[in-house]
Amino acid sequence: MKFRTHLIAGACLAACSAGAFASTSACPASLTSPADGAAAELIVKNCNPAATLFIGGASTQSSNLLTVANAQIFANTFTPIEIRPGASVTTAVPSLNTTGFKAYVGIAKAGLGTLGGKLIYVLYNSNNGSAGGVSQLLGKTPKLSEQSDAAKKIPEATVIFVGPAKDANTPDTKTANTFCGTTASGVTSTATLVGCNSYTTMTADMALSDVRAQELYALYAAAAKGKPSTLTQVPLALQSFGVAVSPSLYAALQTKQGLANDATAANQPSIKSADYASLVSKAGKVATVADLVGDATLTGELKLARRDDLSGTQAVSNMFFVNGQCGGNDKAAVAKSVDQAVAKAGGLLGGLAIRGASDSVSGVLTITENATSTDVRNVLNSGGYAIGVLSTGSGGAQGTAGHFVKIDGISPNANGSDFRNATAARAQIANGAYPFAYVLYGMYVTKTINDAKNTDKKALVDAMMNGFKDSNLTNLSGIAYLDGAVSSKQAAYSRQGGNNCSPITKL
Repeated sequence: MKFRTHLIAGACLAACSAGAFASTSACPASLTSPADGAAAELIVKNCNPAATLFIGGASTQSSNLLTVANAQIFANTFTPIEIRPGASVTTAVPSLNTTGFKAYVGIAKAGLGTLGGKLIYVLYNSNNGSAGGVSQLLGKTPKLSEQSDAAKKIPEATVIFVGPAKDANTPDTKTANTFCGTTASGVTSTATLVGCNSYTTMTADMALSDVRAQELYALYAAAAKGKPSTLTQVPLALQSFGVAVSPSLYAALQTKQGLANDATAANQPSIKSADYASLVSKAGKVATVADLVGDATLTGELKLARRDDLSGTQAVSNMFFVNGQCGGNDKAAVAKSVDQAVAKAGGLLGGLAIRGASDSVSGVLTITENATSTDVRNVLNSGGYAIGVLSTGSGGAQGTAGHFVKIDGISPNANGSDFRNATAARAQIANGAYPFAYVLYGMYVTKTINDAKNTDKKALVDAMMNGFKDSNLTNLSGIAYLDGAVSSKQAAYSRQGGNNCSPITKL
């Protein structure tokens, strides 16, 4: 069997089928939660999903995928099987890794169109963040063979597929997916985990984005040619972000500000937004750890762990600190400029060009452009002085990989006696105290999902969108809800009309 033929055949089986899940005689006629790795492999290799829901976009929400899926689309009678990229595929396809790719096989809840009780496959590729997902909605999905073509390439469209493939020599016979399982993938199978090296390109059904499509700093310019007007964009929640620093930098800031070196709310240090802006902008005068902390005795490398240009987190960082997008430094408008100078049309609005990896100074300032939030956390946890922007919900930088700091004396995650928990982070944006917050969006191609032929797909998309915005269903960290349901979870302040270029005002 030829591997590439295997993959292309499997793409339609995984993404297009709307039939029952019992595709081969090896697939059990009645599915129950597998008891061990062998039983899990049997399902993943031989059972063809009745439907696939492919989500792309914000890495800030990657950690919430299973929480929302369990609440909204997976039946609780079957424990979802996690699908992890195998050892060889993560090398062959960099956008397939356990940092940015999550996938699960489970049984659909009743009430999801005709899917209730059938096997479904839910996957999320958050590599390169929000624009990696939105670009798929605004572009034509490349074939696997086209991913090397710069004009067509959207790396995040390459994903793992599960279920049977077609033998190249007997195209009418569906055979077990031999690229999944302990032996094939190098990932030890368990009752809830199976590794696969089978991959192909699929079309994303929906995207999650830290900002509206129009507000992203960059897209895949050559491939994402569609217009935002073709999308249905749904405001899901108000999401907070923060500046996180490594333990060493946290301690240095505490010492400079006369605070005790502990992890209490009373001793959370602060940075000036003007100083962070001076660090991230090309025109800025902060370029060393001594500059940032205000202590001339400090030496050593300062690591600025920013996200790449496709990231929604990078987009909000640009908007908040350097008046990006809203202030005229929209990358799309200056695509021909090597240094991303301020767009002529917006030059008077004050948008500043930002520093990238090429602006690093050896041994003094190292700037990394990271594909996911996890990558940023890894830099913060690598030792020395490091700083970057993360979502407060998925940042995970509140005691292990690093710590969030105050911005201009206002904490992102301390509210009275509450500190470093979901309640405190929500309170600070819900009450309008902490300004580094933007509206999170879910989106899909209107014509495609609303097509009468796609009722099952629409049921899955709608259910997941509701899971991210319905305060009755979930209690996600780092966000304040906008649905008006559970009063204790609601935002009393937000960006006007969901426009992230507007100021935060009382609702």
